[in-house]
Amino acid sequence: SATPTPSATPTPTPTPTRTPVPLPTASGIIVPAGFSPFVWIDGLLNPTAMAFGADGRLYITQERGDIVRIDWATNQGGRKVTFASGFTNPLSLALRPGTQELYVGSRGRVSVVRDPTGRGFGEVQSVIAGLPAGNPSAIGIAFGPDGKLYVSIGATCRAEIARMPPLA
Repeated sequence: SATPTPSATPTPTPTPTRTPVPLPTASGIIVPAGFSPFVWIDGLLNPTAMAFGADGRLYITQERGDIVRIDWATNQGGRKVTFASGFTNPLSLALRPGTQELYVGSRGRVSVVRDPTGRGFGEVQSVIAGLPAGNPSAIGIAFGPDGKLYVSIGATCRAEIARMPPLA
């Protein structure tokens, strides 16, 4: 029987690494050993909530009523794009699981923002309106493990948590 001939072991190809972008440090923040705070994005106007989309982008609401989108993976130089606007005091964001639908809790309502064209600009549709809107008013939203949207309502008169039926 023939003796097998040993073959040469291939030389592994190194995985390319990204060159880190130099970021300004954030002073006065205490973090555990091994961590370092830095300013990744600035110039936001009173940000109130943030959520990562399935597309890897970071969505941030601003008190003035808009949502900005930031490409987390490639952000260099703090590029912000207005994704949607026209909200009154947007205070919460939630991504509907398995979709690119971004839900926004704002004064007296919950809206959904979709980008049907894929061009990066959202179309806003109100899905729940007429929620209590005292002063102050806080609408918190989250999707539960059952896929349903949960809405918390805080106002000067009382606080409630309501479970909403599945949305079409």
